[in-house]
Amino acid sequence: IQYYVLIVCSYQRKEMAKHYYDVGMEYAKNGDYHSAVFNLRASCRHNNMSALMLNDLGVMEMRIYQWEKALKRFRRALAVDPSFKTPKENIVELRQYNLPAGYEYNDTAGIEKEDVYPQLHELLSPPEISLEELLSNWTSHRLYDSFFVVRNAFSSDQVSMNLSTLSFESLSNAFGDERADFYPHNMLEEQVHPFFLSLRESLRQLTLPEEVYVGVDASEPGTYLQWNMDKAAWDRFLAHTAAHLPSPFLSDHPWMDQCLSSEEAISEFLLKTHWRMLLVGEAGAGMFSHQDSLRTASWQLQMAGRKQWHLCSPSQTPHLYTAGQVDFFRPQYYRFPLARNASCYQTSLSPGDLLFYPPDWWHQTLNLDTPTLALTGTLVTPSNYLFVKTQLERQCGGAGDIFPATDRFCRLLKGCYDLWERLWGSENDQEL
Repeated sequence: IQYYVLIVCSYQRKEMAKHYYDVGMEYAKNGDYHSAVFNLRASCRHNNMSALMLNDLGVMEMRIYQWEKALKRFRRALAVDPSFKTPKENIVELRQYNLPAGYEYNDTAGIEKEDVYPQLHELLSPPEISLEELLSNWTSHRLYDSFFVVRNAFSSDQVSMNLSTLSFESLSNAFGDERADFYPHNMLEEQVHPFFLSLRESLRQLTLPEEVYVGVDASEPGTYLQWNMDKAAWDRFLAHTAAHLPSPFLSDHPWMDQCLSSEEAISEFLLKTHWRMLLVGEAGAGMFSHQDSLRTASWQLQMAGRKQWHLCSPSQTPHLYTAGQVDFFRPQYYRFPLARNASCYQTSLSPGDLLFYPPDWWHQTLNLDTPTLALTGTLVTPSNYLFVKTQLERQCGGAGDIFPATDRFCRLLKGCYDLWERLWGSENDQEL
């Protein structure tokens, strides 16, 4: 049955690729190159093994002055069909334009050197602990100050989940009307913004994209979506999946119940801060290198597929540039020479693996399979509550851009600050 579905889906994709290609070329004939580009990108999304479609997309991108993207299409077309002469000729024509440093050409073939960027900075394996160590040493050994990975947590009775409930059909039936942040154009750059769709429509579009997505480049696989849950959705999700999570990762429940008091207030807090999310994506989807804005700690449970992580401690910040500048899975050291001196961690998570990192850690992710699903949450701890308080106060003072603040919401947060101080003030050793 699965093989049959794959054949049908592949046939549909080829038919849709031809449709969008024909529409795009019609726009091109009429001189509407921007509309042509959007439709040709949709055609390549459905069929990235057509040298003709890739080449013609590159030509249209040349006409709207997107030289780097055009060069990428011509290279891809030649990788698909090395005997295809037209992309070689187009690359030669590109020489007259001012391409950025680092693009070099082979004078014989007219093709720039392969843009392979191996990782040459130091990559360490992450510290690993057992689930028993996590549960027994979270407070006594201050594990919330440490970066660590727990492998195969599902093998324990203390962490479990009914994975059959994570099928797209099951999620759509149970939560289809929930709103999701949908990124058909991936999240590998900082300045990307989502389309807001229902979870049902987001999962459908991830399976078989049917849109042109005007204004963004969704020409390659890498669709990514985030379902940001309010309290009711979170409780329903845990019940739907029969999930039992490690108790330290639910340690925010008591203080929320005390200082936020109502379900409405808790939900507002969760949604404004993106506190708990389900992450779904294709192979190739991921999140750019960044630090979390609220300076919280975070955990992530891998539930389906594999995800690669690159993490760096705050001490490495001088080598890491700004958020989204460097792709540390394919670092261009000629553009970012300081990155060559970074010492970071890299690992892949498989279903059942848990990862935790403290505040201010840099992290970048890349999905290795389709689909990939992960559950993630944020934590306030004795070590970071002053950091989080300061960031939230900046939001309420109008100096932040994470969420729109209201007087009522900010008054509730003040009650949380007082509670955190009573809970953890004697343990505080933070430097702001």
